[in-house]
Amino acid sequence: MSADPCEAAPGQHRLHRTSHELKQLIAAVLFPAAAALEEPGLSPAVRRYLERIVWQGNWMADMIQDFLRQVQPGGMHQDARQSGTARGETVHAAIGGTDVMEVVNEAVALAALTWPGRATVESPPAPARCRLHPILLRRVIFNVLSNATRAAGPSGTVTIRIRREEDATMVSVSDSGPGFGKIPTGSGIGLAAAAGIIARYDGRIELGSDMGGGACVSLWLP
Repeated sequence: MSADPCEAAPGQHRLHRTSHELKQLIAAVLFPAAAALEEPGLSPAVRRYLERIVWQGNWMADMIQDFLRQVQPGGMHQDARQSGTARGETVHAAIGGTDVMEVVNEAVALAALTWPGRATVESPPAPARCRLHPILLRRVIFNVLSNATRAAGPSGTVTIRIRREEDATMVSVSDSGPGFGKIPTGSGIGLAAAAGIIARYDGRIELGSDMGGGACVSLWLP
């Protein structure tokens, strides 16, 4: 069977073509935003928003590129996706892994643009890393955090705790909301999909309750 995306099923070909078009649209947004950052006299608030646009646009472009890498010839095969042993992921693990604190801070800063509640991050003094690729870890952290902020509401709180536990980094996200099953479902990849991503690296997700009655999601990241 040919691996050429042009010879794939019509639906897959359309998805591949749409992904390329999305990359071009994102580039069209990033170019003027990056150019605006070079203008003199920008207020700190405007500069901060432009930097977030560029940062989030690059994040989206990375996600699309990761998808295209998987469906293009020479990309990640199905068995590699399931085992987490794709060449890019193996190389990434060998050079020290992903800085979990950096990804968490990025997700918190992004959530703060649309959520007025209060988020706190507790982390160890030493760097905490994991084997998940940054693109995948961003997806997991941002979606879990989105669930938590939605549960907490505009006046609630979310607490993220990071610590090292033997050979894994543990990230717990707890909120002041009503608890599991008591808020409308969102549009993210969901906890089941997040668990599937982490399982590829032999990690796991644990669901529990916060001391105040809200939900607590613990991510064990090898």
